[in-house]
Amino acid sequence: MKNMLMCAVVFLSMSTFSLAQNSINAYQVLTLRVYDNNDKVLHKEVLENEEAANFDIPGFIRENKEETRITIKGNYQSDHELNIVRFDTRSLEENSERENVCEQVTSSVKPFIGIAASSMEDFNGVLIERVVAGSPASIAGLEAGQVLLNLNDTEIRSMCDLKIAVSLCEVGQLVNVSLEDNGQKITNNITIGGQIKNDVTYKVCSEEDLSLQINSSKIQVEVADFNVYPNPTKGQTTLNFVSDSNENLRIYLMDINGSILLNKEVTDFSGRFTTSHSFETLAAGTYFFAVEQEGILYKETVINLKD
Repeated sequence: MKNMLMCAVVFLSMSTFSLAQNSINAYQVLTLRVYDNNDKVLHKEVLENEEAANFDIPGFIRENKEETRITIKGNYQSDHELNIVRFDTRSLEENSERENVCEQVTSSVKPFIGIAASSMEDFNGVLIERVVAGSPASIAGLEAGQVLLNLNDTEIRSMCDLKIAVSLCEVGQLVNVSLEDNGQKITNNITIGGQIKNDVTYKVCSEEDLSLQINSSKIQVEVADFNVYPNPTKGQTTLNFVSDSNENLRIYLMDINGSILLNKEVTDFSGRFTTSHSFETLAAGTYFFAVEQEGILYKETVINLKD
């Protein structure tokens, strides 16, 4: 029963998001709560879209520094990126000052196919309402109006099923899909793409950390030397990654639509990794290099220019 309830909650939230994507291709929501000494909610405010995106979270934390407890929860979702905001003053050290508050981000690459859909009334598949242009689903030929019945040999009865099925796939994995199109059953293959997921929280920081955040916009949980050059590029680009850890690396190159152009494991990493990649055959636009090590993702945006 517990699993069924969790599935229902996910289904409702994803269905709403899928409908919203059809018109604005993005959805942003931020929920703020202030509690009293008995942990009862004194104030609750829900912000959406532009109001949520422009809200000054560090300022809100500072302004409420005398309150016993505040929590902040938010989702910033678009076709190409997912940001999850979670903050609770209970996570801070007791009696810590909140004058300097910095954003702390942990990133990862999550499986992604690139469709907006909703569950069917008979729970027999999900109706594809929109396909993200250039996404893995688009490349595989999926179209709005089709009903997705099966993905990677998993029956899809609801958006909850689809979310779980995609999450169990590996980025870059080739999987089979079954669809219904105007009453006809068809099968196809799709290469699972990647979507950047950023888990965002806030911490009390020093003046040095605050200066770093102003200059770089984000403070990574772990520090590594990662750079890509030349950037922008018109051809060959070099990736250079240096880390104190000798653990294996996973290197990704993704386009802005989530398609995986490079998925490589480096098993003999000894503190430095350098490689070159040609963008000559790729369309002009924005791409992302990502290096994953010990569960931490480091990413760099690359601009490909064409003469």
